[in-house]
Amino acid sequence: MLSNAPTARDALTVQIEMHAVLSHGHTKLFATLDWRRLLGAFARELNMSVDSSAAANTFITALRLGSDMAAVRLKALSDLYFHLDALTEPEVAERIACQPAEIQAKLPTWLKEMQDERNTRAAIQTAWESEDKLMAIWLSAKSARVDIPGKNLVNWLAQQTPDTWHAVLSNWNYDFGIQPLRWVVWQPQCDQATAADIFFADALNWVGYPTLESVPRAYRKAWLLCKAIARNWSRGRYKSAELNSRHDLETVKRYQRAVASIVADGGRLPFKMPDEACRIFEGRRSVSHYTSMDGEILYSFDAWKERNRE
Repeated sequence: MLSNAPTARDALTVQIEMHAVLSHGHTKLFATLDWRRLLGAFARELNMSVDSSAAANTFITALRLGSDMAAVRLKALSDLYFHLDALTEPEVAERIACQPAEIQAKLPTWLKEMQDERNTRAAIQTAWESEDKLMAIWLSAKSARVDIPGKNLVNWLAQQTPDTWHAVLSNWNYDFGIQPLRWVVWQPQCDQATAADIFFADALNWVGYPTLESVPRAYRKAWLLCKAIARNWSRGRYKSAELNSRHDLETVKRYQRAVASIVADGGRLPFKMPDEACRIFEGRRSVSHYTSMDGEILYSFDAWKERNRE
């Protein structure tokens, strides 16, 4: 046991409790930018999934159960982080150099991440009057990315709503992984618009391949996904029809023409979407704090702006 671990735990516990008291009635616990950035370090060191709505006891319990090294590292990080504005770079380097090697190894990376987010915040304040500039910051900002525990997207999706499934997966690029799509199309709550968007994003590529063996091996999972959606739809699996779709009518018509051509030539169809599914779904817009881009989960532009508004 590290000799200074109990002191580190006690000091961090007091710090968390004080923040809880000061934030009471004014803002969510840890909702301010500085504290929210520190959450990433807590999550990594204490092996927990946290957000700004978590209670103080959640952090204190995780801190008590975490390793001695985690407590000492987090205390050292906290001491430096909340004094960054008052310290020069040489002073920061000097304080890091005073720490044991195990702590020194992580502090510079964490501090850089946090300083980068402070810089992003400053840029947001400067660009707030311009939506275009603000959107450009959103697209590149690390703070717009959602930290998925263990990088397990399916587990994360299982904790979300069908609206979020739609917001995240209806424009998902197959090249960034097919497992989230395979998972969602088998969920009873999957909306028809979500299933149709996923189907028409790729079906035209595979409707001309009559058997699984005829499909190039690297793309067989995509072929199977389209087949599963068409079969599920024919069997009445998709009951919910609340949301609007993102695919365009021309894509649907091209698929229908391809199907008609194969049938006219006496060919074999690998799958066939029911006629009632070959349309645009004019439901409501999905309500979610999330979206996706290039295989990453992002806070939506509006949600990100709200998180950064102080």
